[in-house]
Amino acid sequence: MKDAFFEKLDGILSKEYHDCRKSFRELSLDTNNREYLSNSPRGAYCYDDIIGKVFAGRELPMSPDGLFLDPLTHNIIFIEFKNGCVREKNRIELKLKGIEGIYSLLKWVLKDFSLLPEEQIDYIVVYNRHKISDCPTPDRDNIVNYIGRLAGEREIKFGLRRLKGTYFNDVTTLNQDEFDRRYG
Repeated sequence: MKDAFFEKLDGILSKEYHDCRKSFRELSLDTNNREYLSNSPRGAYCYDDIIGKVFAGRELPMSPDGLFLDPLTHNIIFIEFKNGCVREKNRIELKLKGIEGIYSLLKWVLKDFSLLPEEQIDYIVVYNRHKISDCPTPDRDNIVNYIGRLAGEREIKFGLRRLKGTYFNDVTTLNQDEFDRRYG
C-alpha cells in the first residue's frame, strides 16, 4: 500500500508537474525580505506552483511551499519555510497549510482518497532561528514541550504537535541549519 501510493504520486508529479521542481534554496526564498532559509541544491516540487496550476483562475487553498518525495523511505513530506515571528495568526495558517495540503493532494492531484497511507505523510516547518527568539511563545506550548522533553520526545514548535498522529505521521520543526544538515 505504501509503495503503491508513493509510486502513483511520483508518476503523476513526474508527468504532469515536472516543471514545478525547484531546489530547497529556491523554495525557501522569502521574497519580502530577499532571504533564503536553505542553501541546499536538493530539490522538491513547489507545491504552491502545483496548486496554482490545479486551481488556475479559482481561489487557491492554503498550501505548504514544498512537496518532497523521499526516495529512501518513500515518505511524502510537506515542507513550509517560515522566515519571521510566528504569531497566533501564523500558527493557524501553518496548521491549515498542512491540512489543506493533504486534502488538495488527494482530491485534486491524485484524485483518489483510497490510497491514503497516513503512516508515510510528514510535515516539516523550517524556521529562522535568528528571528524566532523574538517571538512570544504561548504558555501552553511551553508546558506541552516541557512534558514532551521529559518523555524523551523532541520539541515541536508553533502548536503543531496536535497534527502529529492525526493528520500526519510525523511533524517536525527545524531551524534552517538543522534542515540543511538533514536534507542538504
